[in-house]
Amino acid sequence: LIPAIESDAPFPTKINVLEDDRWLVLSAEPVINEAQEHIIRIMTSLVEQESREPGDVLIRGYTWLAIIYDLDQERICQPAWIEQAMNRILELADERSLSVFSLPLFGIQHGDLGIKYSLDAILKPIEKHLPQSHLKIWLRTPQEHLRTVQKQLEKQIV
Repeated sequence: LIPAIESDAPFPTKINVLEDDRWLVLSAEPVINEAQEHIIRIMTSLVEQESREPGDVLIRGYTWLAIIYDLDQERICQPAWIEQAMNRILELADERSLSVFSLPLFGIQHGDLGIKYSLDAILKPIEKHLPQSHLKIWLRTPQEHLRTVQKQLEKQIV
C-alpha cells in the first residue's frame, strides 16, 4: 500500500477504484442535460431504480465504484462497509488476475471518517489477503493528509 497524491502516481494502474453511495449520486455528472426521453419514462425509470448495498462494488470498465456511503443514514460512512468493499475489490482483482490498482482514502472526502478508521478498514482485508497474492496498491491520498497517512502506515507496519 503506497500513499501518494493524485498528481504523483508511484506506478501506472489500469483499475481505479472510486467511492460512491447506494444511489450513485456522488458519481453523477454535475451537469444537467436536456431530457431526451418523455418525462413519464424518466420518472418511471427513477421509481424502478434499485439502490446498491453498502460494501458492494460496481464495475464500469476500468473504473470500479466502491459503495461505501448511505446518504439515508445518520452516519453516512461506516468502517464495516469499507471492509466489505475492500474484500469484494480483492475478490474481483483475484478473479481478473489483477495485482495493481489504485483506490482513495475511503470515507475521508464525504464521510468525515478519520484517517485511522479509514486505514484500519482498508488494511484489515488486505492483511488477510496478502499471503495469497502480491498486491501493489496506490492509495490516492489528499496532499493535506499525506504525511499523516505515511506516519500511520509506518506505525501499523512496525
